[in-house]
Amino acid sequence: MVTAADIRVIAERWKRATRPLKIHEQNYGYRLVTMLEQYNGEEIRRFDDPLEAAAFIVSIGMLKELERQE
Repeated sequence: MVTAADIRVIAERWKRATRPLKIHEQNYGYRLVTMLEQYNGEEIRRFDDPLEAAAFIVSIGMLKELERQE
């Protein structure tokens, strides 16, 4: 079962991984981190793998952004 603390750990790791990216790519990394940090749903408890849960959260966030643009 994945917890919110697991997601926070991944968000921090992704934040550190974003820093060495090129300036024009850092924005994308920080957007992904923000999606993880803002997520507060309980649905992630259905996952056993924190990385899978993080990918799910980010995928939903990206779809929401695309929908808003249309």
